[in-house]
Amino acid sequence: MHMQLLLKESAWALTGHTSLLFGIFFAVKVLSKDMGPSSYGEFALGVSIAQLFQTFFFGSKFDGIVRFGALVTEKNDRLNYGFNVGKILVDASKKCLLTGLVIASLVYLILGENWASLTLAAISYAVTSGVSTALGGVANALREQRTLALSQGTESWAKAFFALGLIKIFEAKAVAALLGYALACGISLILLSFWLGKKFKSEIRLPKSGRGDGDAIRNYTRSFEFVGVFLWLQSYSDRWALKYFASLSEVGIYSVAFTFGYSPIVALVNLTMQVSVPVIYRNAGEFPEFSSYKNILRPLDFLAAFMMLLAGILAMLALCLKDLAVLVLYGDTYRGAADLMPILLLAGGLFAVGESKVVFLNAIKKNRLQILPKISLSIFNFVLAGLLALKFGAVGVAYSLLIASLIYACWMWRITHIACQE
Repeated sequence: MHMQLLLKESAWALTGHTSLLFGIFFAVKVLSKDMGPSSYGEFALGVSIAQLFQTFFFGSKFDGIVRFGALVTEKNDRLNYGFNVGKILVDASKKCLLTGLVIASLVYLILGENWASLTLAAISYAVTSGVSTALGGVANALREQRTLALSQGTESWAKAFFALGLIKIFEAKAVAALLGYALACGISLILLSFWLGKKFKSEIRLPKSGRGDGDAIRNYTRSFEFVGVFLWLQSYSDRWALKYFASLSEVGIYSVAFTFGYSPIVALVNLTMQVSVPVIYRNAGEFPEFSSYKNILRPLDFLAAFMMLLAGILAMLALCLKDLAVLVLYGDTYRGAADLMPILLLAGGLFAVGESKVVFLNAIKKNRLQILPKISLSIFNFVLAGLLALKFGAVGVAYSLLIASLIYACWMWRITHIACQE
């Protein structure tokens, strides 16, 4: 029975992530072609602004929601869990909006209307995307893979069509595309709220207080909140380095290559984690014993090895089939992206290795051990990306990401190895 459930969950997760990935590919292909490298580069910078707000205000909340949601079934306390998650997300949304409005006002005074409009659109995308992603985490934690798969597919394809529709109407293409993304995430948010609400409504007893799991989630994530800025630096400083040391067109070309090179590996990691992480957390329990550490780590080591092997194979194929990639994926305007794809595929594989170790640290409630490597490497990647972008452009930035990902994988492997021997 357990195996049948796992297979069913895996099938839905595969469906959701396949639809998600092809939706992303479709969006990038049609938007990059319609907008051109420069406007698409501006749009990519807008997405990075949204990700900064989302990572800082919602990122750590997601980890806590999934970690404690995996224990809800055992406690038979879904309603109290949902109540507390709702309070946390409303609070995070308010803080994100207020902070964003202040920053957008400053941007208007310093950089003008264009960048202020881009910032406001990015903030709207950050809020709807942050809440939608967190609710997806709730569905994943409760092992509602069908609900999550349907929302992932809907959101991914809606982004493409809404963004494409709005850039046909408005002159400011980057702002219009971001608003299209925000609208798509808003629809996904509504659908997830409706579907999860139906799951919770069987428990009609309202909680007596908003404490309990809410405090536990906040305490679990509090020490990691400030790391969000550094995580953003690790993930998005490359685009800004290219903007200031190269051009917006270089940002656009690099962003397209990143989507087709780095993102598929990360998507595959997310697919595997979506199915396995709730099971790993549930098996680990609320207070994992030291004797169980190696059993928790073993499947994650297997996953890391598989991802690295797959990334190596795909990188070799990308290297050998550059002309085909230009024809099918990029088009002549973005021909430079073909040179970046093998490098980004390897970087994605190495990043996956590091992230598999993060799951282990979260499972044994030693998530603070990941703070130092993530902060250090984000600063390292920020500096190195700037230096290499100045001399080598997009290729230099890709190699910067590869070097940082290699160090991250080795550092996280070392940390987990020490944790299992303490």
